[in-house]
Formats: sequence, C-alpha cells, structure tokens
Amino acid sequence: MITDHSSDEVKEALNRSFAAILANQNQDGGFCEAKRPIVQETKSRKKLLLDKIGLSSLYKEPTRIEAPQNKRYSGWEVMRYQVDESDLWSTWFRPLGLALISSRYPGEFIDDVEWKFRRTPCLGWHDPLKIMSLREKFYTQR
Repeated sequence: MITDHSSDEVKEALNRSFAAILANQNQDGGFCEAKRPIVQETKSRKKLLLDKIGLSSLYKEPTRIEAPQNKRYSGWEVMRYQVDESDLWSTWFRPLGLALISSRYPGEFIDDVEWKFRRTPCLGWHDPLKIMSLREKFYTQR
C-alpha cells in the first residue's frame, strides 16, 4: 500500500476476500471457481395462486430457474468442469491472493508460510521492498 487513503475500508475488504478465498478450498487441497447453491425454480405465493386459477399470464414475475453447474473452459469440451471442483486456474490464483493479503498484514492472516514472490513481472510477481520504497518516497514528498 502506497497511501493510507481508505486503509480501514481496504483492510476490511481484504479480510472478507481472504475468508471468501479460503471458503473455496476443497478437501483435495485445490481451489474451485465458486461454491454456489444450485438455484431451483421458485415462484411467489401470488404467482402460485394465479397459476391455480389460470391467470398467471397476468402477473409478469420473473421465475428463477436452476442454474447449470457445468462450465466450459475456453469453450473446449474436454476441459469442462463443475464450478465447485478444484481446477488448475483457481488453484494457481487463490493461494497467490492469500499470500499477497498475508504479506501485507503480517501477524493477522497466515504466518507459518514464508511466502516467496517472483522478482520479475509475471504471474505471481510481487516485490514488497519496491512497494515499501515507493510508499516511503510518497510520504517524503508530501
């Protein structure tokens, strides 16, 4: 973090994100895209009553339908998976999010891991020393 602007809100958002990321970890150790309940078709009592007396066409209430749980990865059928199954993409990025949040707030999240970040710009890159030097530079210029 380079400035303290909205730092309390940012910390609270990261705290919620941390919990949400962990909630997407499966028993096999991998992470999934999302754990969503299957949405069943639902109608209000008013819609059900109008259905019974044959006047349901007069009431334009949207009906929720069951959401498909399969997802296609890049449209390739052989890469099809359930959104609540562990997948490579999620298992790569979820721990990176946990690591970045943990390294930003030492002592508050995961401390029993010595996080290693790449020093060159690519996936997994994060240079805490550079961020701290930018922060110091920002505050000395004010």
